[in-house]
Amino acid sequence: IGLPLTFLISAAVGLFTGRKIKPVKVVDEAVHDALPVMGILMGVGMFIQVMTLVGVRGYIVNLCLSLPESLLYLASAVSIPLFGAVSAYGSASVLGVPFTLAFLTQNTIITVSALSLISSLGDMMPPTALAGMFAAQVTGVEKYTRVLRRCIVPMLVLLVFAVLTIIFSNQLAFLVA
Repeated sequence: IGLPLTFLISAAVGLFTGRKIKPVKVVDEAVHDALPVMGILMGVGMFIQVMTLVGVRGYIVNLCLSLPESLLYLASAVSIPLFGAVSAYGSASVLGVPFTLAFLTQNTIITVSALSLISSLGDMMPPTALAGMFAAQVTGVEKYTRVLRRCIVPMLVLLVFAVLTIIFSNQLAFLVA
């Protein structure tokens, strides 16, 4: 069975077990909580489509990939998370494949894993900062910037780790052999 059916079955079972709930109230609260995030995702999707339409995506890719090999590591560490501020998925799809091709002399599996780690950092980058907003919402913090400040050092550690993983991916190839 697929994931949607699993959720549907779980929701149906949940109605008849455990604590009693008011389904209409729960649905209202869920829509109220999800609407701001859906608005951000729709806006980000439109932004990426407009960037594609006018050629900015291609320009960014060409700009990053025309750098000397030594600066490619820095370009991936900077451009992927910054573009991920718009959309981590967009960042992975727009920049992930070109950077993978640029690092083709490295072990591809290790390199793509490291690039996906770099891409995941985009979810903490302002202005959207979806992961930061979710974390703030779950913990009851009013401004997500407090969450972001606490995460800066771990994010930098992850970024350095990912870049070093790309650099030494051929030496780390034994991990996937």
